[in-house]
Amino acid sequence: MLWFHLFTEIKQQRNNLFLWSPMAFAFGIAATFAHGHWIGPALFIFLLICVLGYLGYYGVKDSAILPLLMLLFVATLGAGAASLRSYTVWAPALSYPYYGEVQGVIRTIDRSASGSLRVTLRVEAMDPISERHRPRYVRISFPKYTGDIPEIGHSIKTTAYVTPPQGPVEPNGFDFRRHAYFQSLGGVGYARKGFERIDAPREHRFWKDRQRRLSIFIAEHMPERSLGFAQAIISGDRLNLSLQVIEDLRRTNLVHLLAISGLHMGLLTTVVFGLLRVICVIIPIGHIRWHRPIYCCVWGDFGGGGLFGTVGQFDCNTTCLCDDCLLLWRCDPVAACLNAAVLGACGSDHFSAAA
Repeated sequence: MLWFHLFTEIKQQRNNLFLWSPMAFAFGIAATFAHGHWIGPALFIFLLICVLGYLGYYGVKDSAILPLLMLLFVATLGAGAASLRSYTVWAPALSYPYYGEVQGVIRTIDRSASGSLRVTLRVEAMDPISERHRPRYVRISFPKYTGDIPEIGHSIKTTAYVTPPQGPVEPNGFDFRRHAYFQSLGGVGYARKGFERIDAPREHRFWKDRQRRLSIFIAEHMPERSLGFAQAIISGDRLNLSLQVIEDLRRTNLVHLLAISGLHMGLLTTVVFGLLRVICVIIPIGHIRWHRPIYCCVWGDFGGGGLFGTVGQFDCNTTCLCDDCLLLWRCDPVAACLNAAVLGACGSDHFSAAA
């Protein structure tokens, strides 16, 4: 009786089962992080057995079980994505506290919780640690530094105390070590003294350079009172965001505006989608005008994922998945934007730390 009601409900919601795909994808991710990476191969073997059994019993005909197989397939993809992400971001991490010289290239610049200058370095030397065992990135704070702010890409040298990333501060609390793992961060620490600049930037990162230029443009045209908040929400640069402003935002319950969320992804994707749709209507080319919803979805999703690429690395993968679904499933523009926002939020770089 239970299976009868289950299949009846699936049959009634069959046209809306696409909306359950993010949930199935998230289930595969959560199962992998909760029970280990053996979940992916186990789900794949189980899916293969189910597919062979389905083909042997039903052949290539449709049935009420087919949607369940599709959800199982999406869950398997989620488990595979979690395992793939875990292996691609792996990097050595410190297993003991380290005190000594650290030399590396600056990747990001921000402020710590105490307001001190904090830089993330791509490590080039941590003697006597060998290249095989030294961390890929370390994050170092400079509590007493009052000099000029360096630029991203500068190579610096300092003497710092670096420790392995810490785990949860309470049972079932947020796992900072896991969050650091998915950032390829092998150590965090501080330096009592300043740092020595080795050379000027030797490489250029497209998005980081654009982000820095936008931040400088905002600094030249905004008053000092609102400068830090404007830079934080527009360019993601929190270097000039004071502790007093953060405290005021917390008291007014507006501090969530500083973080990229699914709402921001949906708003940006909707704007890009609408702009490209208008352009495609204006262009007098038959092929583009016939298929303008699909073109707008594809380029709108990639536009949103690219602009958010400064803070996330998984957006393009989820937008590609959304594009594939939209190519196969005819939906109206509003539904297209909503699906892009949902999948963009599920594919955020932070999902792996919170799963």
